Amino acid sequence: MKTLLFIEPKPHVSKNFVQLLSNQQAFLKVLTVRDMVEAIDALERIRIDIVLTGDRFTEREVKLLAQQLRERPGTKLITLGLSTPKIRELVKACDVKIHLEAPVDTTLLLNNLLGDLEIDYGGQLRGIGLSSFLQMVELEGRSCTLSIISARRQGALFFDTGVLIGAKTDQLGGKAAALAILSWNDPLITIEYGEVTEARTIDTPLMSLLLESGRLQDEGEEDPHHEKRRHKRYECDLPTEFEVDQWTYTGTIRDISLGGALIETSEPVGVKQKIRLSLVSQSLERTCHIQGHIAHRTANGIGIAFEVNNMTQRNLLRIIISEVAGA
Repeated sequence: MKTLLFIEPKPHVSKNFVQLLSNQQAFLKVLTVRDMVEAIDALERIRIDIVLTGDRFTEREVKLLAQQLRERPGTKLITLGLSTPKIRELVKACDVKIHLEAPVDTTLLLNNLLGDLEIDYGGQLRGIGLSSFLQMVELEGRSCTLSIISARRQGALFFDTGVLIGAKTDQLGGKAAALAILSWNDPLITIEYGEVTEARTIDTPLMSLLLESGRLQDEGEEDPHHEKRRHKRYECDLPTEFEVDQWTYTGTIRDISLGGALIETSEPVGVKQKIRLSLVSQSLERTCHIQGHIAHRTANGIGIAFEVNNMTQRNLLRIIISEVAGA
């Protein structure tokens, strides 16, 4: 397991970052500290593999951290934000480093972190998100068979050098089986590394399968009378802008979930029209633009069904919802 030290003075930013990486806890231990004194203390007491930091520190504090990094040549440094003199001071101190300019691409950050997770063993895992683990297998280019158990259901996924080539459940095979497995909650994953002899039955890229699975799980959001929503909704009061047919309108989001939102507005837009919604994360200080369509109208507004196009959008949406929920 790798240990990451995140230096961030704002507690809510640290909390959201830990949440962003919660599905990687089987491979990555995240320590958060508020200032450089705590960071240097952690470096002196614990083996740290990755240091992640911005530039909200004094020149003296940066010099102290740079000295610590020079004494630990195996430690990787990831810096976030603008390329300031303080950032460049840190970068010079490290043999292994990467700098991500503002605004930070969440997917790029995750890919750099996951690239450091060495998955060199078999065994069983529980408590890690299946979609995140599959992306790690793909990223590492591994060949393996994954046996998946959830409740009383069993299935298998087959990877050949990082490519998902097949899937099976008791009743399904190929793409249909893969989509079924991706919808299972709290899976127990058994990993068996080695050459896979299974015939190829899936030609769809993994990311396309993950997005399709997400859309299928979100379909219940489109019916305003659906009693068993697939995603919990949270009440809120968020001013927003949205675009329909190249016109920009304003409204207030009254509730939101991973599948959609209810916007209070009197603007003249109709059901089934495409919409582009702007959502702002206060903690990450960036805007997330999400495509969707108008699923229904009420007397006071419109119900939106999201069409999430990539994992970055989904992760940002989760963080925005956590800010709304106060979680």
